[in-house]
Amino acid sequence: MKFSERLSNLRVDADLSQEQLSEQLNIKQPSYSQYETQRSEPSLMTLSKLCEIFNVSSDYLLGHTNIKTPVNDLLKDETTPEFAIIFNQLSEDDIQKAIDYMQLLIRDKENK
Repeated sequence: MKFSERLSNLRVDADLSQEQLSEQLNIKQPSYSQYETQRSEPSLMTLSKLCEIFNVSSDYLLGHTNIKTPVNDLLKDETTPEFAIIFNQLSEDDIQKAIDYMQLLIRDKENK
């Protein structure tokens, strides 16, 4: 899914208008509209704000992963203490490799 589609879906799911979201981002609504119509891309600062507002990772928003929850939030989840212990021992690169592998397993399962 493209960035513009993900952004639009997240906004609609959050029951926000383009105007409301653009106010939260401190930008004008026409500028925001261009993100959803693929006419423009947000700055890194705006991308970061979008991730905070929707509580998703930038990888999810940009279409690099289908996992919405940022890794740090997964590690804080009290229901997965073993997961947190293991991930805290890995480098950022190794964490991304592990996530990529888990996504591969999920895709394989979905294709069966």
